[in-house]
Amino acid sequence: MDAVSLILLIACGTVWGVSFSLIKVLVGFGAHPLALTMIAGFLGGILLLAWCAIRRRGIPLSRAHLVFYVVAGILGSVFPSAALYGSAPHLPAGLLAILTGLSPLMTYLLVLAMRIEGFNPYRFGGLFLGLAAVFVIVVPAEGLPASATVGWVLVAMAAAASYACEDVYIALNRPRWGDSAAIVCGMMFASGVVLVPVAWAGGMWGPLIARWSGILPWAVGTAAVNVVSYVLFLELIRRAGPVYAAQTAYVITATGVAWGMVLFGERHSVWIWSAVAMLFAGLILVGRHQPKAGRVPNGQP
Repeated sequence: MDAVSLILLIACGTVWGVSFSLIKVLVGFGAHPLALTMIAGFLGGILLLAWCAIRRRGIPLSRAHLVFYVVAGILGSVFPSAALYGSAPHLPAGLLAILTGLSPLMTYLLVLAMRIEGFNPYRFGGLFLGLAAVFVIVVPAEGLPASATVGWVLVAMAAAASYACEDVYIALNRPRWGDSAAIVCGMMFASGVVLVPVAWAGGMWGPLIARWSGILPWAVGTAAVNVVSYVLFLELIRRAGPVYAAQTAYVITATGVAWGMVLFGERHSVWIWSAVAMLFAGLILVGRHQPKAGRVPNGQP
């Protein structure tokens, strides 16, 4: 593979990995997770809309596209973002990255269950290693930091499961017409619009507005990180194909842990590092034995 693709792979995973640390900063302002998810959707949509305008690409607005935006936006943004924002105060940023890294393994489980792909013993072994990694984190008393609980680990895992559902939905239902950036722009705006009545009914606007001056720069930064990593991911798919691009999952997990250590001084137990090793081994088995026409694992957010 050419050097440019390798650089894109490392850059994409490194930028994407910092998003978990930014989420921890954002939730520190005390706004409701769903309100933060709503703002992230609108800001990400605005940034991508500007990107599409520069490239002179329109946003498809047919009925099929609108339905796709809403469903994919809920699966790829509303559910996982709310889960990550909700669990971030209770889990280290590095652990969030590790648990979200289970998404490609969960995607394979869904693909296998729906018979989209045949059984492969190597890939199934990778899925088993991913499950073992979770047990290594949650079963030993020393595996989790003092502030964490198994319940919040499961909440963070729900984000990975939602990303996996989004992967399969997009693979089976993506409209044929439409630029990828334009389609994701529609998904982000849809996720924000869906949450407006929820935020209104739940009284979430008050804390958000009260802390707006502190939240805004970090929210813009988080949205920018998401958009930049997404654009890099699309370019990587264009240059090197989906199988190679899927390896960003390794870099995201590693850099997510590293960013947490650098920015928050996080330190992990031997159980967590053992889980990281198992997760990487599982990802390698699933990724390296992926059929050439395989689906693209999610890249978040």
